[in-house]
Amino acid sequence: MKREKSAEKRAETAIALTESITGLRVTVHDLTHTLWHDLPADRFGHTHPLCSLVKTGPHGARCIELEVDGVRRDAARFRNGRVHRCHAGLTEVCVPVFDRDRLIVVLFLGPFRLGADARADWPQPASRAAAAGVAGSLAARSRDELDRALEALRQLGARLKEIIAEQNLDLAISDVDRALRIRRYIGAHYHHPVTVADLAADLGLSPDRARHVVREACGENFRRLLERTRMNAAAALLLNSRLPVSEIAERCGYTNSAAFARGFSRVHGASPRAWWAGARP
Repeated sequence: MKREKSAEKRAETAIALTESITGLRVTVHDLTHTLWHDLPADRFGHTHPLCSLVKTGPHGARCIELEVDGVRRDAARFRNGRVHRCHAGLTEVCVPVFDRDRLIVVLFLGPFRLGADARADWPQPASRAAAAGVAGSLAARSRDELDRALEALRQLGARLKEIIAEQNLDLAISDVDRALRIRRYIGAHYHHPVTVADLAADLGLSPDRARHVVREACGENFRRLLERTRMNAAAALLLNSRLPVSEIAERCGYTNSAAFARGFSRVHGASPRAWWAGARP
């Protein structure tokens, strides 16, 4: 159990180290949905107060277009990362992470202001919103600081890629901790109508024995573990996509939207739309 808890904290530990080095907030868009087990839901969205201010304003949709649509569309053009500025003048470092040619994670670091010596390297023009002082309260980052921030974010991307790869290893490997194997199985099948009998067959156990093993290894029963996995996945999709709630429900293994909403409220304490309104930066 101790080994499993240690494994769950590796992603957050790597992120915390990057933040301590750079003094900036890390945001993770995990397109594989593997890190849902390791990170809190607010890690998947921009939570800086200025981001919240801008996104709740009249032009907030432009932020979503940049961070969700634009970055993913153009990621192959800046594989080593870039510094970009949103329409409101908030600047951040962005690093895409690829598994071969498949984009699996997008990392953001910021926001901040460009120092005088950095503007020549990243000369994106500020908008009228920036000129009006939206970003005025942010600390400036010099060219050297941005070089270090880019490298720190690249290193974090490499570490998260390793963690994702480990989480998606062949489920039949015999030396994998039982709790980790259970979580991997559910993580790989949560979008299907999976049952404890299916898990039992994978583990080579009877359903009754599998129920006992799940509770013993994971600290909760199969139904709650499956529901929490699905709802963490739903929360990440709400934060990082434009999918309607009905499609998110379907992608998370629900054919009944009402049942999905009830489950979401049990796990997150609010309906999907109410949670999104409160959590979305």
